[in-house]
Amino acid sequence: MVNSHIFIYSFFPLIFPLAIITVAFAVYFLMNKQRNDVLRGLSRRFNGSMPRFSLYPSFQGEYQGFRFSIVLVPAGRNTPDYLQIFVLKPSFFKLTVYKENVLSTFGEKLGLVKEIKANDPEFDKEFLIFSRQVSQAETYLANSEIKAAIRELFARGFNKVLIDGLKIFVQKPRYSLGFDVTETQIEETLNRLIALSRGL
Repeated sequence: MVNSHIFIYSFFPLIFPLAIITVAFAVYFLMNKQRNDVLRGLSRRFNGSMPRFSLYPSFQGEYQGFRFSIVLVPAGRNTPDYLQIFVLKPSFFKLTVYKENVLSTFGEKLGLVKEIKANDPEFDKEFLIFSRQVSQAETYLANSEIKAAIRELFARGFNKVLIDGLKIFVQKPRYSLGFDVTETQIEETLNRLIALSRGL
């Protein structure tokens, strides 16, 4: 009897940490269940599925011959939640586009921000463009359909367009699960990303 008590007391310090871990997993599961259900519903429209092992709720599918992925990144302590969508498109070209803002304009005036220009005054005023391949970037952005697709993506709330040599990537902070992750909205976003791929 004494030995059994000793056995119980020896494991007592582990009970509290185990309880915290259990609660954390339960909260994580409940928070992601709705996201997973929404992503799973996309399989009706797109030929794809959810990866078995993924850090965040994700969906991988195919649309118009392009492989794509959707990732729902939860909010962190100092960061909002993000909707990330990317289309696989290998290339030798890298480009990043952000929305112009007060801080970036101030940085440009001080010479702290080095960007390239699309040789389109309205577009250059609206966006920050970064690429080490200046001449290729200028040629790429000379295409009016490319610039229109970028404008439409930012108009839809995305705050970054990235072409990194492997994929075309966009992210939207503070997205709406019930609106932004619907079949129609995903399809509209994919259409813009595929438009961007045509110039590569």
